[in-house]
Amino acid sequence: MIQELLECNDVIEWEDCSDAYCKCSILKSQNRMEVILLCDHSEWKTSAAIRYLGRFSISNVHIVDFNEPEILKSKIKEYRGKISWFRTCTRTQLDNELTEMEEECRTFLKEAIYLQFPYWRQRREEIYLFAKRNIAELDNIAEILADEESKSTLSEILRCSAGNDVYRRIEGKQEDKYWDCYKHRPDENWINCGSAEGDTILKYIGQGWQYRTIYAFEANPQAFGRLHTNIDQSNLEGIQMINEYIGLKDGGISIDDRFKETPISLINMDIEGAELDVLLGGIETIKRFRPVLAICAYHKAADLVDIPRFIRKTLDRYLIYLRKYRGFEPNTLNEYVYYAIPEERKLDG
Repeated sequence: MIQELLECNDVIEWEDCSDAYCKCSILKSQNRMEVILLCDHSEWKTSAAIRYLGRFSISNVHIVDFNEPEILKSKIKEYRGKISWFRTCTRTQLDNELTEMEEECRTFLKEAIYLQFPYWRQRREEIYLFAKRNIAELDNIAEILADEESKSTLSEILRCSAGNDVYRRIEGKQEDKYWDCYKHRPDENWINCGSAEGDTILKYIGQGWQYRTIYAFEANPQAFGRLHTNIDQSNLEGIQMINEYIGLKDGGISIDDRFKETPISLINMDIEGAELDVLLGGIETIKRFRPVLAICAYHKAADLVDIPRFIRKTLDRYLIYLRKYRGFEPNTLNEYVYYAIPEERKLDG
């Protein structure tokens, strides 16, 4: 399955003519030789772009001008599901030029604006290159995921990276992040790793979930100050706020050091790629008390494999799920979470 997802050589790359060179090396390395240039009415820039592409042996170039909306519309329909890159000159130009298009085309093009940001391009490329080197491992991960939704989510993440495309499956609501797939308890002892300003805690309580104690860890002093203010203003009890890094690196105190006698029932992590380090420092506590784990895996490409593989090798009778949530920029490769759920806390049905 993984091999097929990564062999997406029929993908179309869209670029503004003036910046066509930006993707040439990637196009060549991924054997993608077909390009559509969205022309911004400049003949000399179009000619320059074609000459530059020729230096990379990319000669199959299709030019579409904003002055030809019907052709542009037909191309979108023809290649829908294959188009992976679109760079608009400006948002205003996009709105003005495409006002008369059918809603489906207009929505698609506006959605694709997110593909222009260098951060998301880099994220997709990192995942793609990692996946190409770890096809067998990703196939193994797909096999151990507990339901079809998890397998489909993994497939879409890989398709999105291989096709340089936006994420096209339905994303979960942000307020449901960390709370899916398991039975909640009225007396949760919850370790919130990376509390930031307390938004996750407030969303949890806003959903009506109950708890005994929340241990809110936030290492950043500025974020911790805002966390303290938000929790204090909400008049919430049973929340311990700790301005420390929890983990094995950088002098942190591990979960096992701090909680070996505390019956922890829930741990979530969104800590900028340090998730596996924190897991390693809490494994005895996790084995003893069998908490639900909700762990972000989008900061490092390798976490797609490393986190579920570690859980599978280390913990008995845990089910592994993968879910994707809508982030501050929708339809991008962010906000996906691995759940590790003890069999006894699996949802019925």
